[in-house]
Amino acid sequence: MYSFYDEILLRLGLPLEQTTLPRVVLFYNAGVAVEGHKGLLSCSDEEIVFRLGKDKMRISGKGLVVREISDKRLFVRGAIVSVGAVDE
Repeated sequence: MYSFYDEILLRLGLPLEQTTLPRVVLFYNAGVAVEGHKGLLSCSDEEIVFRLGKDKMRISGKGLVVREISDKRLFVRGAIVSVGAVDE
């Protein structure tokens, strides 16, 4: 069974990457899908911060909602303004 991201790669005719690195996919400004997160750290309608291994990542926007979260996947909907690493 392929992951969501592997299915995208297959449909685009791209090689499957055999890696355990986290994957982040931005769907224009409508949402973000993350595979391989290590936990949600904070959540509001304007900012969501989660852990990716030793690093932290921030999603900023308006009307942000965590639509789905599991031990491996995180789906955020809303008007996405930025996605980036958190400087500590």
